[in-house]
Amino acid sequence: MSDLKADDTGNAIVPVLACVLNQLCLRNDRLPMGQKGLSKFHALRPPAISIKDYLTRVAKYAACSGECFILALVYIDRIIQSNPTFVVNSLNIHRLLITSIMLAAKFFDDQYFNNAYYAKVGGVPCNEINSLEVEFLFMANFTLFVTTDTYSQYYTELCNHAANTANVCACSSGPKVPALIIPYVNVPGPCACQRIPCVCPNTVQGPSQAEWKAQQAAMAADEAAMNEDNTQPQQQSQQYLTSSQTPYDMQQQQQQQMQASAAQHYAQYAPQQQHYAAAPSASSSSSSSQVKQPHATAYQQQPYASHPDQLMG
Repeated sequence: MSDLKADDTGNAIVPVLACVLNQLCLRNDRLPMGQKGLSKFHALRPPAISIKDYLTRVAKYAACSGECFILALVYIDRIIQSNPTFVVNSLNIHRLLITSIMLAAKFFDDQYFNNAYYAKVGGVPCNEINSLEVEFLFMANFTLFVTTDTYSQYYTELCNHAANTANVCACSSGPKVPALIIPYVNVPGPCACQRIPCVCPNTVQGPSQAEWKAQQAAMAADEAAMNEDNTQPQQQSQQYLTSSQTPYDMQQQQQQQMQASAAQHYAQYAPQQQHYAAAPSASSSSSSSQVKQPHATAYQQQPYASHPDQLMG
């Protein structure tokens, strides 16, 4: 985990996200708070560290991807929509941020730290971060998956907020948020990201119309070849399904074939056994011939097995 470090996207998103959440908290702090709105995320008094400094600390030490900050905003918004009595303010925003970023890193990133490390980064005890994680998941209905369109929408809103000249906050003067580029597969047109409402310029060249048609034709040819290879097994399966014989008839036919094979074997070797029984060798004594005769007679008189199971008995 020592090679983990914050990326440029997260460093650029942090001041914009901090500005949006700070405005939200300033507006909600004026609202009266009832007992129903209290939760495990509420503190007795607002923390001394600001939202921007807190996010900067998390981005520095948590070493998560920049996408985790967008996902954290989506998760917090889902909690607000799922819990009408819950209000995000200065008393709970810090615990909401560290918990949502931790869950986003676990869900999205390939590498992440354990809860004890995130607890040290967020400034809360380990047992409390465990409790906050469970509470957050229940409040969000365990819905952590975010579609591409939803992610693009939230990313675009942050970009528009940073580009708005009417904002007097410091987020507009910070590092520029990089353009969102989400390539779509098999989408014709000059820009591979034209299907999403993003602010990225048309600098990412996708496949041309001719290249896209050639790719589709190649895929169709491969699919036709695969279907042709599977024609013979499908015909055999269809022939078996349309056969008029029942499983019982097939079993009876197999038993008849086994009986015919056994009868042919008996007819081939029975005369030799009779010859040996009728003409014993000269060196054999009379007592030995009497011993061999019952065996030959028993073999000749033994009835043929009427059922295949008797052959194995």
